Amino acid sequence: MLTLSPDRTGCRSKMTDSDLRTICGRLASLWLIAAVIAVWGGNANAEDLSSAAYYVDHIKPLLAEKCVSCHGPLQQSSGLRLDAGQLIHEFAEASELIVPRKVDASELIVRVMHPDEEQRMPPPGEGTALDVDEVERLRHWIESGAKYPGDETYLDSPEQHWAFQPLTRPMVPQFHLESTSATDAIESRSTNPIDAFLQSKRVERGVRTFGPADSTTMRRRLSFDLTGVPDTTRSAIDFQPSGEEGSKRPMISRDFIRVVDRMLASPEHAERWARHWMDVWRYSDWDGYKEELRGSQRHIWHWRDWIVDSLMDDKPYDQMVVEMLAADESDPLSRDALRATGFLARNFHKSNRNIWLDSTVEHTAKAFLGLTLACAKCHDHKYDPIAQEEYYQFRAIFEPHQTRTDHVEGEVDTKQDGIPRAYDSDLSAKTPFLIAGDEKRPDESRTIEPKTPSILGVDYQISPVDLPPLAYAPHLQKHVRQLLVSAQERKLAETEATFNKNPNDPIAKLALAAQRASMDSLMARYEADEARFLPNQTEEDTRRLAMRASALQNEHRLAEADLNVARKRKALETAESSRDSSDNDDAKKQQKQIEDAKQKLSQAESERDKVSAAVSSHGESPNVSYDSIAKTYPKTSSGRRLALARWITSPSNPLAARVAVNHIWMRHFGKPLVAQVDDFGLRSPEPLHRELLDWLAVEFIEGGWRMKPLHRLIVTSQAYALASSGDAESTATNLERDPDNMTYWRFDPIRLEAEAIRDNLIAVAGQLDRRLGGPDIDHARGEDVMRRSLYFRHAYEKQMTMLTTFDAASPNECYRRDTSVIPQQALVLANSKLARQMSETLAEQLHQGVIRCCQDEHCRHVPDKTADERFVKAAFQRVLGRLPSPQEQRLCCEFLTRPSGQSGTSDVSVALPQQARASLVHVLINHNDFVTIR
Repeated sequence: MLTLSPDRTGCRSKMTDSDLRTICGRLASLWLIAAVIAVWGGNANAEDLSSAAYYVDHIKPLLAEKCVSCHGPLQQSSGLRLDAGQLIHEFAEASELIVPRKVDASELIVRVMHPDEEQRMPPPGEGTALDVDEVERLRHWIESGAKYPGDETYLDSPEQHWAFQPLTRPMVPQFHLESTSATDAIESRSTNPIDAFLQSKRVERGVRTFGPADSTTMRRRLSFDLTGVPDTTRSAIDFQPSGEEGSKRPMISRDFIRVVDRMLASPEHAERWARHWMDVWRYSDWDGYKEELRGSQRHIWHWRDWIVDSLMDDKPYDQMVVEMLAADESDPLSRDALRATGFLARNFHKSNRNIWLDSTVEHTAKAFLGLTLACAKCHDHKYDPIAQEEYYQFRAIFEPHQTRTDHVEGEVDTKQDGIPRAYDSDLSAKTPFLIAGDEKRPDESRTIEPKTPSILGVDYQISPVDLPPLAYAPHLQKHVRQLLVSAQERKLAETEATFNKNPNDPIAKLALAAQRASMDSLMARYEADEARFLPNQTEEDTRRLAMRASALQNEHRLAEADLNVARKRKALETAESSRDSSDNDDAKKQQKQIEDAKQKLSQAESERDKVSAAVSSHGESPNVSYDSIAKTYPKTSSGRRLALARWITSPSNPLAARVAVNHIWMRHFGKPLVAQVDDFGLRSPEPLHRELLDWLAVEFIEGGWRMKPLHRLIVTSQAYALASSGDAESTATNLERDPDNMTYWRFDPIRLEAEAIRDNLIAVAGQLDRRLGGPDIDHARGEDVMRRSLYFRHAYEKQMTMLTTFDAASPNECYRRDTSVIPQQALVLANSKLARQMSETLAEQLHQGVIRCCQDEHCRHVPDKTADERFVKAAFQRVLGRLPSPQEQRLCCEFLTRPSGQSGTSDVSVALPQQARASLVHVLINHNDFVTIR
């Protein structure tokens, strides 16, 4: 029997597919023998293997993976459905699909083993053939009678799937004293509906909850959950999640609730949960090589700051969705809101527009709807009722959009800073239908219109959006005009300073004239643009200003042409004056330079003559043609994305609130209510806590889509306040009846995420820089800059090594983080410069605190042993958030007084006691409790 060693949280590690393949490769023959013994051995499990449970555990998942795409609720090839035992048997009555206890007579076995791949099932292109073990599973099931549960449910049609059902608020369960134990009856009277729903499932399974966690554990749990950093405020000590004497019921005190509210109002909470949502929304800083932009956009950090700001303000989730998908349509003049469209700008892909839009479709559907829409790009979705055409209809919603970078105050160069944002560039853009998803095979006969998947039954109505002038002519915004005019004024001032130093220099005089003409042209074109785009001038005045702008622009061009001719003439004169008359290689090079200078002068004079002619013709026949100050954009946006955002967050949409609540729940409890957080389709079975999920989703919507009340409801539930460990008898009983803790009879220990581990390391030493926002910091500076990990560059091949070692989110996709336990993680905390520095810093802080305490009048004669004890207690409290056990206290004090060498320190002048204190703190940083929420 293969067992997995416990990880650092005390839970068994999950084996990855790669691990399994490696083990199987090395132990193939032994594994095959073990498999045969497991299936055919006459052991105590034989009865289970021949029961209906075998179908549920081994056959139903196999058929779902291999067969249901063609023989399920979506498609019934040959009239056959294989998604329910009853349906299999009904079909078998009129055929020989399966003949119970007669394997060789069963057509199902013949077809899955057929030597001709055209006859074998699954057919080519529809899935991989069954391997030996999978065939043996089917053979054993049929041989043992092909049993299945009598109460097995299945869908008559895809519309019946639980996640596609309208949201309604379920009744909160009520319990009677005679149906439960005394403790359970007390628990059933909780005022928090979360506990009522969970308790109803506990009663069904016959499990009983652990007692409440102690206040120290709750302080750490709540602090890291809500803020991601340890709470060092004095008020945190007042947690009292305790119940009546002898009762298991956690009672949430007023002090506890006050601390919850304080944490929810803190900027640290917004930062903590911003990182969670950045996982879901696929945040990535710009990706490129040197200055080349390949993916995402420069300055995408403005979107990150918008997420933090929105969570700080408790902005409604539905409004956040609208702003991320369509702030340019819903609030086109709000620079704060426009930051949100970084959600779309992040998908930018330089080399291929199809890749760009494919990502937009896939991750919009996964993030907000929990639908794997991308599976329908090449063919109709095999598992969900989504046709291939619907994939391209969804893509058509995004087809017109592009990205641009708007100016921010104080920066004229958008490469240095600016707001990357979405806008509709081409309302006539056509969406191709790609045969088999191949961009080289567009079906020219199809016309694709924007539309949402019909399975959800929510009306999708598009209304084009007429944009205000300052949105499609953004250079007319006050701060942009000030930027461009100020930049021109600086150039003019610099040119005037140069001229004043050389007033007799003809080039300096011409340069000054060109700069003055440039300023005159700029101001005239601004006046003309304002008259053209803003409704504040008559048609006659608009024409007059346009003529003036055209004239001054031509004068500026002529001045620049005169300056260019003068410079080229000066260059020629310089080349001729340095000519060497000798016949050598240098003379030849000089002659070539002279010829090049003559050619450039001739070109400059020719260009000047063209400009001069244009100026003359303008005087004879005035025109209104001039160059606008900056690029302008379409006056109308399609309205498609705004309609999509409102469709997603419509109360009639059954998915959006369920998906959002599931993400929030998962990050509080370490596991979601719906296992596949990005796939609520037909492959997602109805969750055990469907009623709880729906109640929370309705509460979320009716509460105005605000997240803070939902957080408050969850963390003030009794379930959240439960201990993670209990007495051996209760543990054994519960593990037998609910081994995966699906009813939340205890609080599962949770591994801290990478960012929280690093931030905790810095915070316990009091070195965390808590400034908010700003540009992304070079990921290579993670050990030098003490900002929160949230603010460091996060992109493909641009991630802090420490964070990736602890399973940081992938910038490409991370709806649910993986958790690994690898040696490199221990090495980071043991050997990194940051861990050593923080250990030394904290040790010295704690030591000085003990000294100050001992200098108090009442502690003046305290022996050194007591000082060591105080140091140990202070170190445990600061690093692990708890006091040491008596044994830990004794061992640590012995360590501090035990003579030792230099312990590897490079500074031989450091006193041994100081080294011991730093080493002790370093050991605690490497303790399991440092990276675990219990």
